[in-house]
Amino acid sequence: MGSIEVFDRQLRLGWWGQEGQEKLRRTSLFIIADNPYAYIGAITAAAIGFGNIYLVGSRHVKNFRILFEDFSGDFSRGTVRFVEKYLGRFLDDYSMRLESISINLASNSALRLVKNIIDIDESENKVILDLSTDLQVKLFVWKLMGLTGAITYMAIFSEGVKLYALSDIVRGSTKRISSRKKPTWIARDMYARIQKQKTSRIPIEHLFLLASGLLLGEVALRIQGKFVVEGSETAKNFVPTAEIEFPFEELPPLRSSSLTIRSIVVVGAGALGTFYAIQLATMINLGLLRVKEIIFVDPDTIELTNFNRQVMYWGDTIGMPKAEVMAERFQKMVYGELIVKDEEARFEEIEDRLKNVSLIVEGVDTWAARKEIARFAVKHRRPLISAGVSLLHGQETFYLPFRTYCPFHSMNLEEKEDPKVDESCLNIPPSVIFTNITLSSAAILTSIGAKYPLNGVLYYSLEGFYEKYRRFHVEKYQGSCGD
Repeated sequence: MGSIEVFDRQLRLGWWGQEGQEKLRRTSLFIIADNPYAYIGAITAAAIGFGNIYLVGSRHVKNFRILFEDFSGDFSRGTVRFVEKYLGRFLDDYSMRLESISINLASNSALRLVKNIIDIDESENKVILDLSTDLQVKLFVWKLMGLTGAITYMAIFSEGVKLYALSDIVRGSTKRISSRKKPTWIARDMYARIQKQKTSRIPIEHLFLLASGLLLGEVALRIQGKFVVEGSETAKNFVPTAEIEFPFEELPPLRSSSLTIRSIVVVGAGALGTFYAIQLATMINLGLLRVKEIIFVDPDTIELTNFNRQVMYWGDTIGMPKAEVMAERFQKMVYGELIVKDEEARFEEIEDRLKNVSLIVEGVDTWAARKEIARFAVKHRRPLISAGVSLLHGQETFYLPFRTYCPFHSMNLEEKEDPKVDESCLNIPPSVIFTNITLSSAAILTSIGAKYPLNGVLYYSLEGFYEKYRRFHVEKYQGSCGD
């Protein structure tokens, strides 16, 4: 059904040009995983368009859901079958290879085997992404990095997520590493965090989406080497950061207890809406969130060019209403009883029926639509999660009546204007799946996923370094619009 040209793979990173996309095609990712939720990283890497993806690890699971499909067995093999079923068979010329290497990662024989696979791989770029959770596997990754010389990124999960550009730190090639970030310090931090997680009541599985977005953004930009600033033809060099932490000091800690919300409406079932849904479903399945009803609102239908960043749809849903498909698949993603509805309409067409919802989650792509939704939320005192993305950056904020500032005050929403062209006001090309992942996941985690909501705006950017938290910046406020 269609060729790879029709599918729009080349346009995923079109703002780098054909040469930029070819760099990703010539890259192999080796995702090291011992937790089944690492499937999120593999599926999103496939959507970005890396040439070869190896999912390395083994864990047998029962009654597990890879997105909206029930699965029992080795999750790495199941992930490969899922992508082949919903993506590969719909393309005449599907050039990406996703392969499962099911192996016990704690053994020396596994180390030799994976090393040999990396050595014989003919890709121009080789990157190890560690999404494991066990200390022994972390040590395996460290040894593998030393034996292969591959670029290596490590995620450490413990009441949050900490990401390290491990190969840069060990080799001292990242200029912005502080003097205390030596390999021995990283090893101690890794050990302490993993030990702490053993006694923590906060689960870690709902952090895999955020970790995947952050890691894949770093890798995609690193492979390119340069990027073009919006509104300019000038290329800038990309500088990797040594570490990224979430939540950091200025953000509220994550909750360990369950939060009950009677009804949620998700406005926009596109790129942001896709990952809102994945984040919400994961939290529901982990018992962190209890919801009685959720409504998805979107007037659009599914097109081929949606696949590379809206991974709930794939090739079996072309021409169908986004809201309808999202609702049906979300129902399959969650384990508990839940009423899921859909509205194939614009927000303003049905807003009278939404006055009593408990939470609005907004993921639309024009400033005009964001203003309309924000005005409704303020008028009816409805909590609102609002996020938007641009090429390599974005922002999110949470309005909780009488507790936080609304978007008109926190981010000067009234001053935002759409460009005078027939495209998204946020200028979203189809390539920035990693930005959509990061902002949608962070928006949920800093609002309903936190012990108390962030009163302010969280900014994220891959274009450069914020002074304090590298990829993140926070503007915090005291008081609320109701004061």
